[in-house]
Amino acid sequence: MNTIRAREYAFLFQCQHEIANKKNQSISESMGLFFNTNGVYSAYRDWISLRIICIENYSGEITSTIAELSKKWKENRISKIVMAGLKLAIAEVKFVTDDTPNKVVVSEVIDLIAKYGSKEEANFANGILANLLKDEKK
Repeated sequence: MNTIRAREYAFLFQCQHEIANKKNQSISESMGLFFNTNGVYSAYRDWISLRIICIENYSGEITSTIAELSKKWKENRISKIVMAGLKLAIAEVKFVTDDTPNKVVVSEVIDLIAKYGSKEEANFANGILANLLKDEKK
């Protein structure tokens, strides 16, 4: 399995979820629709689902972490693309246990933000996630 591609799918799903935020659809229904619409390989689905469900289950803690790390920035001032990336990176670093080093997770998420957003957004997210990595070392 190509985890870079799987992480990109997880990021894109989270972006879609941030923008659409369909309250009448369960996260499982939303993921199933996303997987089928985008032709996501079955080998990626469990890997992606773990991260998306983690974001949902730890939503409050992830949002609090973003508020702490972004200091003066209110959530409504942060773009949906950046929020999707921050949530994915924080979920992976803090709650998902696998062999991927935290620096790799953050680097790949920053690349995705730059690809689907802007260089400025990627730089902003990089500052926040650098603080996350410092905090996780303590």
